[in-house]
Amino acid sequence: MADQLRPVRTCLIGQPSEVANVLRSAQRRGHLVEYGKPRPMSGYRVAVDVTLMQPAKAAPTPRPATRPAERPAQRLTVSGRTCARVGAVTSAVGVLSGLTYGAWVVFQWVAAHWLQVVGVAAAVLMVAAYLFLRSRGGCAGLHCDGCGH
Repeated sequence: MADQLRPVRTCLIGQPSEVANVLRSAQRRGHLVEYGKPRPMSGYRVAVDVTLMQPAKAAPTPRPATRPAERPAQRLTVSGRTCARVGAVTSAVGVLSGLTYGAWVVFQWVAAHWLQVVGVAAAVLMVAAYLFLRSRGGCAGLHCDGCGH
Protein backbone atom coordinates (compact mmCIF):
# COMPACT_ATOMS: atom_id res chain seq x y z
CA MET A 1 0.00 0.00 0.00
CA ALA A 2 1.56 3.32 -1.10
CA ASP A 3 1.83 6.07 1.48
CA GLN A 4 -0.19 9.16 0.74
CA LEU A 5 1.94 12.27 0.48
CA ARG A 6 0.98 15.67 1.82
CA PRO A 7 2.85 19.02 1.53
CA VAL A 8 4.76 20.09 4.61
CA ARG A 9 6.28 23.58 4.96
CA THR A 10 9.47 23.74 7.04
CA CYS A 11 12.72 25.65 7.42
CA LEU A 12 16.06 23.98 6.70
CA ILE A 13 19.01 25.34 8.67
CA GLY A 14 22.60 24.30 8.10
CA GLN A 15 25.73 25.00 6.15
CA PRO A 16 25.10 25.85 2.47
CA SER A 17 26.46 22.52 1.23
CA GLU A 18 24.25 20.55 3.67
CA VAL A 19 21.11 22.47 2.69
CA ALA A 20 21.94 22.01 -1.01
CA ASN A 21 22.34 18.23 -0.50
CA VAL A 22 18.93 17.98 1.18
CA LEU A 23 17.26 20.00 -1.61
CA ARG A 24 18.97 17.91 -4.34
CA SER A 25 17.92 14.67 -2.65
CA ALA A 26 14.29 15.81 -2.26
CA GLN A 27 14.22 16.95 -5.90
CA ARG A 28 15.57 13.57 -7.12
CA ARG A 29 12.80 11.75 -5.21
CA GLY A 30 10.21 14.16 -6.60
CA HIS A 31 9.28 15.47 -3.14
CA LEU A 32 10.47 19.07 -3.54
CA VAL A 33 7.55 21.44 -4.17
CA GLU A 34 9.17 24.86 -3.68
CA TYR A 35 11.93 26.64 -1.81
CA GLY A 36 12.80 30.24 -0.97
CA LYS A 37 15.97 32.29 -1.02
CA PRO A 38 18.65 31.30 1.51
CA ARG A 39 18.97 33.69 4.47
CA PRO A 40 22.42 34.00 6.09
CA MET A 41 22.67 33.12 9.77
CA SER A 42 25.51 33.12 12.26
CA GLY A 43 28.36 30.63 12.02
CA TYR A 44 28.41 30.14 8.23
CA ARG A 45 24.87 28.74 8.27
CA VAL A 46 21.86 29.53 6.08
CA ALA A 47 18.11 29.11 6.51
CA VAL A 48 15.82 28.18 3.61
CA ASP A 49 12.02 27.87 3.72
CA VAL A 50 10.95 24.75 1.80
CA THR A 51 7.79 22.84 1.01
CA LEU A 52 8.30 19.10 0.73
CA MET A 53 5.92 16.23 0.11
CA GLN A 54 5.97 14.01 3.19
CA PRO A 55 4.12 10.80 3.96
CA ALA A 56 0.99 11.38 6.04
CA LYS A 57 1.37 10.21 9.60
CA ALA A 58 -0.11 6.82 10.19
CA ALA A 59 -2.63 6.32 12.95
CA PRO A 60 -1.00 5.22 16.20
CA THR A 61 -1.05 1.51 16.84
CA PRO A 62 -3.26 0.54 19.76
CA ARG A 63 -1.59 -0.75 22.91
CA PRO A 64 -2.05 -4.35 23.83
CA ALA A 65 -4.93 -5.00 26.20
CA THR A 66 -2.72 -6.56 28.85
CA ARG A 67 0.27 -4.83 30.29
CA PRO A 68 3.11 -6.64 31.93
CA ALA A 69 3.23 -6.17 35.67
CA GLU A 70 5.36 -3.18 36.61
CA ARG A 71 8.11 -3.69 39.11
CA PRO A 72 8.13 -1.32 42.04
CA ALA A 73 10.75 1.38 41.73
CA GLN A 74 13.92 0.51 43.56
CA ARG A 75 15.27 3.19 45.82
CA LEU A 76 18.97 3.85 45.94
CA THR A 77 20.18 3.87 49.53
CA VAL A 78 23.48 5.20 50.74
CA SER A 79 24.77 4.44 54.22
CA GLY A 80 25.78 7.15 56.65
CA ARG A 81 29.35 5.86 56.67
CA THR A 82 29.60 6.34 52.91
CA CYS A 83 28.24 9.87 53.19
CA ALA A 84 30.77 10.65 55.92
CA ARG A 85 33.64 9.32 53.81
CA VAL A 86 32.54 11.29 50.78
CA GLY A 87 32.20 14.42 52.92
CA ALA A 88 35.64 13.94 54.47
CA VAL A 89 37.32 13.39 51.11
CA THR A 90 35.52 16.39 49.60
CA SER A 91 36.56 18.57 52.53
CA ALA A 92 40.17 17.39 52.34
CA VAL A 93 40.31 18.09 48.62
CA GLY A 94 38.85 21.55 49.22
CA VAL A 95 41.35 22.37 51.96
CA LEU A 96 44.31 21.12 49.90
CA SER A 97 43.10 23.10 46.90
CA GLY A 98 42.80 26.23 49.00
CA LEU A 99 46.25 25.79 50.52
CA THR A 100 47.79 25.12 47.13
CA TYR A 101 46.14 28.18 45.64
CA GLY A 102 47.24 30.32 48.62
CA ALA A 103 50.84 29.13 48.25
CA TRP A 104 50.73 29.89 44.53
CA VAL A 105 49.41 33.43 45.20
CA VAL A 106 52.16 34.07 47.79
CA PHE A 107 54.81 32.73 45.41
CA GLN A 108 53.54 34.95 42.59
CA TRP A 109 53.48 37.99 44.88
CA VAL A 110 57.02 37.36 46.14
CA ALA A 111 58.24 36.80 42.58
CA ALA A 112 56.77 40.15 41.58
CA HIS A 113 58.07 42.04 44.65
CA TRP A 114 61.30 40.22 45.52
CA LEU A 115 63.39 43.40 45.86
CA GLN A 116 60.97 44.86 48.39
CA VAL A 117 60.83 41.55 50.29
CA VAL A 118 64.63 41.41 50.53
CA GLY A 119 64.76 45.06 51.69
CA VAL A 120 62.15 44.50 54.41
CA ALA A 121 63.91 41.31 55.56
CA ALA A 122 67.24 43.17 55.81
CA ALA A 123 65.63 45.98 57.80
CA VAL A 124 63.97 43.49 60.17
CA LEU A 125 67.30 41.70 60.72
CA MET A 126 69.09 44.98 61.47
CA VAL A 127 66.42 46.03 63.99
CA ALA A 128 66.54 42.58 65.61
CA ALA A 129 70.35 42.71 65.88
CA TYR A 130 70.20 46.19 67.40
CA LEU A 131 67.58 45.13 69.96
CA PHE A 132 69.51 41.98 70.81
CA LEU A 133 72.77 43.85 71.36
CA ARG A 134 71.05 46.58 73.33
CA SER A 135 69.23 44.13 75.61
CA ARG A 136 72.43 42.51 76.87
CA GLY A 137 73.19 45.60 78.88
CA GLY A 138 76.60 47.27 79.22
CA CYS A 139 79.29 46.25 76.82
CA ALA A 140 78.22 44.22 73.85
CA GLY A 141 81.61 42.62 73.51
CA LEU A 142 82.90 45.37 71.29
CA HIS A 143 85.84 47.42 72.47
CA CYS A 144 84.52 50.75 73.41
CA ASP A 145 85.70 53.68 75.48
CA GLY A 146 84.94 53.44 79.14
CA CYS A 147 84.33 49.71 79.60
CA GLY A 148 87.96 48.73 80.05
CA HIS A 149 87.85 45.71 77.86
